[in-house]
Amino acid sequence: MKKKTIVSERPSIRLDENGQKQLQDLIDLYQKDSITRVTVTDVLLLAVDTLHEIKFPDREEHN
Repeated sequence: MKKKTIVSERPSIRLDENGQKQLQDLIDLYQKDSITRVTVTDVLLLAVDTLHEIKFPDREEHN
């Protein structure tokens, strides 16, 4: 049986040097196309949404 993973409201993640660079590059990239400040949360939420669309396209909500 799989152990249930609890996701808190403010998750804590650790990134290695490569992960930090990739995240900074994404923030810089999105910042160029946006007039607002882009945060780590913005990048994470976009990544989760994109991953969900790719992995589970049949579960997308149809409004």
